[in-house]
Parts: sequence; structure tokens; C-alpha cells
Amino acid sequence: MTPELIERLSAEIQDEKLDELRSMLVRNLNRSRGDMAKNYAAWDKALDTYRSIRTADAQDARARNKGEPEKMTVPLSFAQVNTLVTFLFLAYTQKESIFELEATGPEDYGPIREACQAILNREERQTRYHSKLVQALLDMARFKIGAMKTSWRYSSKTIQREQSAIEIPFAGMGGLTMSMEEPALQDDEVITYEGNEVDVISPYNFFFDTRQPLSRWQQGRFAADETEYHFQDLRAMEKAGSLTGTEHITAFTAEAWKKRDEGTRLGNVSPQDTKSGEPKKDFMVCLTTIQAKIVPADYDLSDSQEEEIWLFAMANDQRLLSAQPLNAPHGEFSYDILALSPDQHTELCDSLSSLIDPLQEVITWLINARVAAVRQNIEGRFVVDPSFVDLSTLTAGNKYILLKKNA
Repeated sequence: MTPELIERLSAEIQDEKLDELRSMLVRNLNRSRGDMAKNYAAWDKALDTYRSIRTADAQDARARNKGEPEKMTVPLSFAQVNTLVTFLFLAYTQKESIFELEATGPEDYGPIREACQAILNREERQTRYHSKLVQALLDMARFKIGAMKTSWRYSSKTIQREQSAIEIPFAGMGGLTMSMEEPALQDDEVITYEGNEVDVISPYNFFFDTRQPLSRWQQGRFAADETEYHFQDLRAMEKAGSLTGTEHITAFTAEAWKKRDEGTRLGNVSPQDTKSGEPKKDFMVCLTTIQAKIVPADYDLSDSQEEEIWLFAMANDQRLLSAQPLNAPHGEFSYDILALSPDQHTELCDSLSSLIDPLQEVITWLINARVAAVRQNIEGRFVVDPSFVDLSTLTAGNKYILLKKNA
């Protein structure tokens, strides 16, 4: 960010152009939040089905007290989802590297290819890409979509070391030298990591321009994700230079949260959880990261009149904390979306769990109905004709129920 832009973002009350930009971003986000929230109930059910979670009823309580089996959920979704994830993971990792370089001409052979492949392999290890790929595939199979975000991360630390002493040789002293001053300590920056960073975004926290179907989401106007951070974590990010103006962040008001409550699963940022801690700056903040297509000159961000993708960070929908061009050579949003079967005629395609759920419910009902029927036969009542059945053997609980002679 330029010094002029940092100064604008750090102002207690941001200028009219930045407020106009923030309002546009919030308006687009709220539209997407409303559309994505329509899937949350189905996603909750899919997750419970996958985990074989069901609410115990009175019959289950009685069975538990008697040491009998309770009603169960057949783990069909769990088996099918994990089979699919295992197959896809093995398909991706069957070779030495997921991202394998293939030569297209004679100039691509030789040391340059080996060096580039070694860099890609190092990125896979450093980002723990294999484990994150499994999580994204699980989300795709259960929640209709899986989302991964790629960004650039630079981290370093400062260490102190002694400066080299200046030594002056003595003439005629056989090469002896003498230090002219005590070695001083100097601060050196050591890079601990510089490279790609891959994050798996929960479908509950991912938003795209829902005016486009998922199969053409890259043609939308924005893509975004949000998560919860403690206020002091944002202050640390500002010291690192990635955010600015964090001292002006306030917690959600009850009125503002009312508009957000139905379209989010971030519970720790609600006014009920932050009100008591706000004066001490001990509260959680919803940090939204947005990649949006804009014309920078419209908001005095730069002189460019061309449409570009810019990266923004926004706190609690209240104020922008950073604004910078994405500068991605491919000119696209830096998210990767996994879908089971992209369909241009639907906003979101079906998930494997949602397709299996009706079948799983029928099989589960049949097994539980059989258990209930067996329990009823054991504990139920019988219609008995006393002229044929010896009631004494029936009421005494004998192993054999005897009939009368005239039966």
C-alpha cells in the first residue's frame, strides 16, 4: 500500500470515496450471504448424516436403561464420501508431485525444469497441501462445494549478531593486528518463509457473486471469505504491515448484528459475546477478505482507468483495513472451487451426501423398524384363549407354555 492510501485508511473517519467503496462491497456480500445461507440447514443435515448423529427419543432412553440397542443411523454417507475422497486423493497423488511440469519444447529440458519442479515440490511440503486437499475434498462431497485460497506469505524474524571488528595491522609486528573498537550488535532480518500459502475455506464462510452459477463463478464481480480474529491479533497484523487503522475497530452493535445473524455461522462476534469485553479491547472481530473487480480511479486508489482485481480487508463490515491490487498474472480470483458436477442451470450442484441421504434414510428406517418390531414381540401383549392355554404356565414365565388336554 502506498503511504497516501495508508493515511486514508488510518483516518478515524474514512473519506467519502472509501466509504462508497465499503458500501458497495458490503452490498455485494450481503446478497451472497443471503443466497448461501439458504443452504446452511441442508449442510447441517448432511454433516449430521455423515457423522451418524441423530437425536435420541424416549424409546432410545428406555432401551439404554434396559441395556438394549438404541435406534441407529446406517453410515452409508460416511462410507461413500470417504470412498470418493480416498479415490480422488490417490488419483491426485499417484505421481511424485501433484503439480507436475511437462516440457512443451526442447528449451524446457535440462536444469531449469528440475529447478522449477523442486520449487513446486517444496511449496507442496511447506503448505501441507496433501492434508488440505483432503479437507477440501471432504467439503465438496458433503457440502456441495470445497474452497481453497492461495495467497503469498512472507515472514521473517530479527536476530542480533556482532559486527565484524575492524582490525589494523601493525607494521613490523609479524602480521599482528589490533581491533580498534568493541564489536557492536546489529539487527539482521532473517526470512523464515517466502512463498505460497494455501488455506481451506469452510463453505459456511465462502461467498461469491451468486448472480452467476457456480460453473461461471470466475466471471462474477467478487469472491470473499471471512473468519474470526481477536482484536489483539489484528493489532499484531498492523505492526507486521498487512493492515492499518485497527485502533478504530468497534464491536458489532445489536442493530448491525441483527442484519448479519441469519447469514453467518460466526458466533463469537455477536454483541452478546463482545459487549462486556469491548472497553478492554478484548473482543472478536469478523475479518472479511474480498477480491473484487473495480476501476481504481473511481475510488482514488490509483490513476488506472482499467478494471483490475483488488484485494481488500474489512472489519465487522465497518471499515476497510487494507486495499491493494491482487497483481495475479492469471488475472483471476485466487480461489479454487471444487464441485462434484458443475451445472450451469443451478447455483450450487448436488453433493454426494445429499444424493445418498434419501437412500440412507430408507435403509435406516427399515433397520430401526425391525429392531422395534423385535422389541415389541418380546415385550408386547398376546391374545390368549383360556379354554386352550394353561394360563398358569404363561403368567409364571415358564420356558414352555402348555396347552390344556382338550386343546
